[in-house]
Amino acid sequence: MDNANNSSTQERLRTLIEDGLELEEIDLNLFRSRHLWLPAGARGVFGGQVVGLALSAATKTVDAKYRVHSLHCYFLLPGDNTIPIIYRVQRNRDGKSYVTRTVMAEQRGKSIFLVCVGFRHVMTCPKYPMPDVLPPEQLKSTEEKLQHMLEHPRVGANPKYRQQFQMRLQDPIPIDIRDCHGFQRARDLLCPTKKEPKQYLWMRAKGKLPDDPAFHNCVAAYCSDHYLLTTSLLAHGITGFSNPRLSMLASLDHSVWFHAPFRADEWLLYEMESSRTIAGRGLCFGRIFTRDGRLVVSTAQEGVVRAEYRSVESIPKQIDGKAGASPSSLGTSAAGYMVDDKNPAGGGRNAGNNGKKGAEAAGYMVDDKTPSGGDRKADNDGQKGADAAGYMVDDNTPAGGNRMAHDGGQEGAAAAGYMVVTKPKL
Repeated sequence: MDNANNSSTQERLRTLIEDGLELEEIDLNLFRSRHLWLPAGARGVFGGQVVGLALSAATKTVDAKYRVHSLHCYFLLPGDNTIPIIYRVQRNRDGKSYVTRTVMAEQRGKSIFLVCVGFRHVMTCPKYPMPDVLPPEQLKSTEEKLQHMLEHPRVGANPKYRQQFQMRLQDPIPIDIRDCHGFQRARDLLCPTKKEPKQYLWMRAKGKLPDDPAFHNCVAAYCSDHYLLTTSLLAHGITGFSNPRLSMLASLDHSVWFHAPFRADEWLLYEMESSRTIAGRGLCFGRIFTRDGRLVVSTAQEGVVRAEYRSVESIPKQIDGKAGASPSSLGTSAAGYMVDDKNPAGGGRNAGNNGKKGAEAAGYMVDDKTPSGGDRKADNDGQKGADAAGYMVDDNTPAGGNRMAHDGGQEGAAAAGYMVVTKPKL
């Protein structure tokens, strides 16, 4: 019975990626998409699907003896999943060794995507050093990780977070993705630390794919957009739940180089790194290896990365057990101590009264007379700032890293080291 169910599931999952990359030929050099996927919370159609469909359209106009060796594309507008995308293929060059195609994707008469694709005769390639990571069998799938976060008491209890994880869990993702970094803690999601901008994941299409090598290239193009741009966020400690919070992540351009044949329904290791994030843009590079160590695909992507500070009202009341700031409180809790007129701020330390504009940082009372840890003096009655985890907060001093202090008119402060203010978008 179990074998029958597994066979049925594999058959259903097999059709997901094939349906996602299915095109209808409506005229010479003219194609139309059939099924478009809008990821939960996304602004438009999944970029990898737009790329994969464009490569599929270009491949249909090229002789089978040629294989794609590179593609370079620009995302112009978000795709609308409620109407088909029209792909127009221009046959730029048909040489003996190389073939070139340009594909324009359109919706409602507007260009939303442009790609130039190069093809050539199949060639062999040398090996390239492969990263040493855990095998996929020892790692959890994306669905398992989402379920883990959904069941977490401090995440699943929040209606907003629960809804987001449920939507992502219900998405019909046709790719089995297993990142090499284990389960993510709630603290890493809400209060992430800055890390080296590099990550690894295993991926493969779910189910058995057709043997056509060209289709496997299209699937790899589809997969190449997964998580690549998010690598640029690691160095800045930003997620969609942190403060500052990720407010926009969108691809601008994307390039893929195909080095050797492979199967996309077998495990592929995706190594990703970011070299620079500046002026609201992140630049990332990737390498895809087969399990036996062959480098078969290289990628590059630049995209828009924007973050914004959340207002006091939008801060969760609990962050891994630490109390957040409330808009009615003039004081604040840093390092997890509640500060108000009635609740103790750690042990026998009482919070400031309504006239007190300071706050408690790391368990030290802040007022006109008491030092707040070491030689750091507390602010006076006219100072509306606070001490966040031992850092003095005023109009000019950063409160840890790049988190800037609020101005004199702001009476909130930092909860567990995060500045709670309303800031314009970065």
